[in-house]
Amino acid sequence: MTFLTGATGLVGSEIAYRLLLKGEIITALKRAHSDTSLIEKHFQARQAPVELLNNLKWVTGNLLDVSFLEEALQNTSTIIHAAALVSFDEADRIAMNKVNIEGTANLVNAALAGGIEKFGYVSSTAAIGRGKPGNKEPVTEETKWFSGKRTSNYAISKHYAEREVWRGMEEGLDIYLVNPGIVVGPGNWKSSSSKTFSSLYDGLKFYTSGSNGFVDVRDVAEVLITIMEKDLSSRRYLLIGENMTFKHYFELLSTALHKKPPHIKANKLMAQFARLSERIKSVFTGSKPLITGETIQSAFTQTRYDSRRILKDLPEFTFTPIQEAVAFTAHRFLNEKAHFPSGSKETDSL
Repeated sequence: MTFLTGATGLVGSEIAYRLLLKGEIITALKRAHSDTSLIEKHFQARQAPVELLNNLKWVTGNLLDVSFLEEALQNTSTIIHAAALVSFDEADRIAMNKVNIEGTANLVNAALAGGIEKFGYVSSTAAIGRGKPGNKEPVTEETKWFSGKRTSNYAISKHYAEREVWRGMEEGLDIYLVNPGIVVGPGNWKSSSSKTFSSLYDGLKFYTSGSNGFVDVRDVAEVLITIMEKDLSSRRYLLIGENMTFKHYFELLSTALHKKPPHIKANKLMAQFARLSERIKSVFTGSKPLITGETIQSAFTQTRYDSRRILKDLPEFTFTPIQEAVAFTAHRFLNEKAHFPSGSKETDSL
């Protein structure tokens, strides 16, 4: 039996979908008010046998509740930890550290105490960082971590969360770890990387000069499950399907959504004005600002990644072209668009 966190989110739901297709039995952690419909949508959209959902059991709990975790892990042989709190708002720094670092530490400790055979962890390129300032080389699994004033609080939380997983390995835990870049896939259209589809559909006009690495959510799930099956443990794998500019990525999305691509190149001054506008808006609406100092920093940073390690260790695997990942996701978005309740507000999920 597999204990899975993050099953209500983008990556975790895809992992759950694939494990259920394999006939696995899953206990999935959720919060009290989590929307659990994403996995069901995967089955409906891909015309998979819905009776397999009977092998999924939801449990309501919290990664910060140690006694709950110990009880929930009974009769479990495998853990896949895909949950994380993602935010680039300074106000969420303490909460991110609690969930991402302390929550991961609790799960690692419970795994060690419970004799768990395998521990899979969905980390992030953020946990590796970009190297020292001025680094022009592609980021690899061996890039040395550097934390400076421009390092986001999310990156710091994921880096130290990953350290807890490595600590578990030193204490005898069999770990399997992937570091995906920006994940492309059908998720919550109002949050995380899936929100970009909503923004472009609604007429986003601006693009920035930055670049990053992108990967299909199906590739992330496939690689993690495969390396666990093949016992490729005790190492991390960067997962980047393609490196590309945000401008090119937005053009791919716009084409797939049948919309006009962003045509105004934003500069940092424009971004700062937008940040101020978002802060004022958040005061009156109570919503989280969409543009922060950290998102601006990322939007203008050019970063490249090298994923050769996974291609060497899994020679039969090939990354899905990002254009194909975008088309797959846009198809789901357009099919579901008609079903969005007018004025509804979806909540983020781990």
